Amino acid sequence: MIFSYSFQGHTRRHVMFQSFSGFTVRGIFFNVLKTFSNKEASNLHRRGTLSPYAVTPIIVDAYDGRHIVYERLSAGVPFRFDVSVFEEPLGTALKEFIFSTDVLNIRLQNTEFELRSVRVNSVDPSSFLGSAKPYRRYDVSFLTPTFFRSTQQGPTLIRKLLPRRLRGTVRPTYRYVILPDPYYMFRNLSRLFRQFGKPSFNYSSYCRWLLEGGVALETHYGLRVHKIYEEPGKWSRGFTGRAIFTLPEDTFDPKMAKITHALLEFAKFSNVGANRTAGFGMVDYHVSTREVT
Repeated sequence: MIFSYSFQGHTRRHVMFQSFSGFTVRGIFFNVLKTFSNKEASNLHRRGTLSPYAVTPIIVDAYDGRHIVYERLSAGVPFRFDVSVFEEPLGTALKEFIFSTDVLNIRLQNTEFELRSVRVNSVDPSSFLGSAKPYRRYDVSFLTPTFFRSTQQGPTLIRKLLPRRLRGTVRPTYRYVILPDPYYMFRNLSRLFRQFGKPSFNYSSYCRWLLEGGVALETHYGLRVHKIYEEPGKWSRGFTGRAIFTLPEDTFDPKMAKITHALLEFAKFSNVGANRTAGFGMVDYHVSTREVT
């Protein structure tokens, strides 16, 4: 089950964030969790598997659209941020926080803000698969900086032939992909869905289909690369913009097409790519062709 919480509020003072506001929202999430279960917060922080939550940065909804706050929030401007969790204990902690007397003590960069409302929603991920359609073309907006990790790890064939005592330690090698690559994007989403969406689908078959070119990048618009600092000396690059993904005729599979649609629905809650727990990889989409019959 997905538990989604949207916090709306405003602050009486200007707020200057030390870095991308998504890192601040992640800090708020952990502070809330520590309030109700310091052990749960510590376990989550040390967890070596996929994180069961995602957040958005600070968002200002205006007449001309949705604005992502990077470093500065003006006084008196209504704003919101969203938190999605995929495990019951985390959802319980947030519910307890919402109904506690300390709700108004949320702070942003040492500035208190007034909480106006909290919108709570729960979604069964299986509904995404149940209602998915075999569409062929999607217009995907990457609203916050997005990047993917390509990991090469494990010993080479020659190293495997050596006795274990002579192999030495092989450290993983990471490559950062700062493009809307459909293989890395949908493989990442399928891993998340396999972990947190039940019932799931055949992960291996779907990834093989992706490798065969099941989803292709048709074109992109307005791609921009951002350099985001988490702290001095530690930074990441990510892209924003729009991408058109198509499902080519020669590899089209209605079952895989429905899974692709379901994953894009799931991505609205999970984000996509690396640093999604700090508001990176926030996406939205719309179908740009009619349903295949």
